[in-house]
Amino acid sequence: MPFKRGHPPYNGTQKTRFKKGQIAWNKQNNTKFCLSCKNEFFVIKSLTNTKKFCSKKCYTNYQKQNPNLGSYKKGHVGLKGKNNGWWKGNNVTYHHLHEWVNLYKGKANKCEHCNTKSNKRYEWANKSHQYKRDINDWISLCKKCHSKYDNVGPKISKSLKKYHANNTQLSSRSAKSTT
Repeated sequence: MPFKRGHPPYNGTQKTRFKKGQIAWNKQNNTKFCLSCKNEFFVIKSLTNTKKFCSKKCYTNYQKQNPNLGSYKKGHVGLKGKNNGWWKGNNVTYHHLHEWVNLYKGKANKCEHCNTKSNKRYEWANKSHQYKRDINDWISLCKKCHSKYDNVGPKISKSLKKYHANNTQLSSRSAKSTT
């Protein structure tokens, strides 16, 4: 290792700036106590204000014990619908509108036209084809009926319109009978 001119080599007898057992400058006072297991752990200087757990295991244990302390509280009413800052109203995309229907109506699990429950895939179809944010404007169809309803099928769309006309008459009758 090259030395600058006039620099004496270290032979162990000279005094150094460091003492035995001295903590390095970047590791001083950077210990914290884990919120989960209460053990003391070392934190690098840049994370002293953010790090709260000694390991990922402690973090998951803490989250299981305290489920409502996260940044998103399950069932928190203030974040849904019009109260959410990202709410777009009727200016929503096709994909996000389907996500919204899945959130409120759940996953489609039967075809309301052919009454099958044995198909592999069911989808939410828009009755009016205007894609409004109206939860009653959606029906559950199997993939075959949905493609016919949206694209080609004049026969199936006529039969679906009859089905919905009858269904709305039945629902209005049942609503009148309950009142």
